[in-house]
Amino acid sequence: MTSGRPFLILLALALPSWGGLAYIFYYAEPEVAANRFLFLALLFFSLAFSLTPLFHFLEYRLANPESYRGDIFRSARRSGLLALFFALSAWMKMSQALSWTNAFLLVAALMLAEIFMVIRRA
Repeated sequence: MTSGRPFLILLALALPSWGGLAYIFYYAEPEVAANRFLFLALLFFSLAFSLTPLFHFLEYRLANPESYRGDIFRSARRSGLLALFFALSAWMKMSQALSWTNAFLLVAALMLAEIFMVIRRA
């Protein structure tokens, strides 16, 4: 596994993101478009920063010792894609465009992007 420095940096970035998200959630007016954009951006960053150590730990535990490279960038990419899914889903819910079909197509597009990135890297 990698050193603890990236995880401390991610924690230092995740805590203000979650705090800003809570502040926007409780005190900002949802009618203002800038507040909605800020909510989506903070949702993306807080999820991405929080899920990266989880994905890194899962990859460390579940991968073969030969295929595990110890880089955190693969975990960051996967957590970023999952955070992008949730942020785009929240945006579609705000605009009342979220349906099962749209969610499935979004998952398929993000999975395809991950597959292309893994193939390109291999």
